[in-house]
Amino acid sequence: MLPAGRDKVCLTACVVSAVINIVLNFILIPRFGMNVAAITTAVAELVGVVISVRYIDKNIRIEGFVDMIKAPLVGTMEIVVIGLIVSHLIHSYFTVALVTIMLSGISYLATMILMKYEFVLSFLKPVLERIKRR
Repeated sequence: MLPAGRDKVCLTACVVSAVINIVLNFILIPRFGMNVAAITTAVAELVGVVISVRYIDKNIRIEGFVDMIKAPLVGTMEIVVIGLIVSHLIHSYFTVALVTIMLSGISYLATMILMKYEFVLSFLKPVLERIKRR
């Protein structure tokens, strides 16, 4: 959206998504626990995508949309499962949050790499090149 000069639409989608995420977390986390945070984030991001898609020009083509969202969807499902498993094994909320964040980050990154998600690989490529030079 930004390269097409649709920065206001992008900003609106981000703000609406963030507000929805905060409101849903505020309402649902006390009632259903921390595991609902991943779901509220996914819902909020989906709303942001829906807002953005409405304003895509016919000139902007999104090729391979299914391939583009496959890895993030798998990664999101992994995060939900990790949150559920960790919350059943550990009973301290702080420890659950810390362990879930660490395991989710590692798992999500591994999924992006294994599924060859181009966006993540483009960030990792310079880092790997620097490591190889040493």
